[in-house]
Amino acid sequence: VCVIGVDGATFELIRPLAAQGRLPVFSRLLGEGASGDLLTVPALNSAAAWSSFITGVNPGKHGIFDFYCPERDSYRIRFVNGGDRHGESLWGLLNREGRSTGVINVPMTFPAEPVNGFMLAGLDAPGVGTPGFAHPPSLLEELQREVGGYMLAPGMVGYMLAGKEAEGLRHLEQCTRQRLASTMHLMRSREWDFLMVVFSAVDSVQHCFWKYMDPASSGPTEEERHRFGDAIASTYAAMDEAIGRIQQALPEGTTLIVMSDHGAGPRHLAAAQLNPWLASIG
Repeated sequence: VCVIGVDGATFELIRPLAAQGRLPVFSRLLGEGASGDLLTVPALNSAAAWSSFITGVNPGKHGIFDFYCPERDSYRIRFVNGGDRHGESLWGLLNREGRSTGVINVPMTFPAEPVNGFMLAGLDAPGVGTPGFAHPPSLLEELQREVGGYMLAPGMVGYMLAGKEAEGLRHLEQCTRQRLASTMHLMRSREWDFLMVVFSAVDSVQHCFWKYMDPASSGPTEEERHRFGDAIASTYAAMDEAIGRIQQALPEGTTLIVMSDHGAGPRHLAAAQLNPWLASIG
């Protein structure tokens, strides 16, 4: 079984882009396989949703509600990671039954579990060089030698805040290429029964660039819409190509699952209004 996670992917964009001919692999999968909308967790949050996928239980049982949590009796926050998660993981269950597993970039998997196989932790890790990021630890040296290294996250928000949107998009593309190269190398060089990789580019680009393609958004200028209005569609097309390459390399008879953890859409006005309102009433 091979699971490809496309963080934040939504049929509201996939279906029209596929109909336009821009997503040939998605189009083929929709035509040949089974597809449908999934319900996500109540918080619509990646950390909670992927943790529910990992464990098969809801956030009240696995204990992950967000990427951070408030400290008791203070306004400070504490970042959480996979070490805070309760419940047996899917790959732990598979290993217990004698199956080998490969896990790449699934959120809330730091520190990497000592699986029967290999694991590269997700974005809850402090960084690629942090002890516990990879199992076995020698994976990072191998990826540096074979594919030129491994990138954890593109840092899109930082580029947006600095007004470097175009540079951020280039970095996002580089991150996707490198993750694909790492996945292809690991899946070809090792035996596995279950392989999973999560790509975060779609989620990142939607968070930062949705306003440029949304006619209802009053913020962007016409020049900005012209420059960046196709950024999201182009990222879906790059993801389409990556899925196609992985599928072509899968052993015959492998079951392929392509899934997301939640959808996407325009930023609701309440997102910018709730905190000021709460502050205004003390």
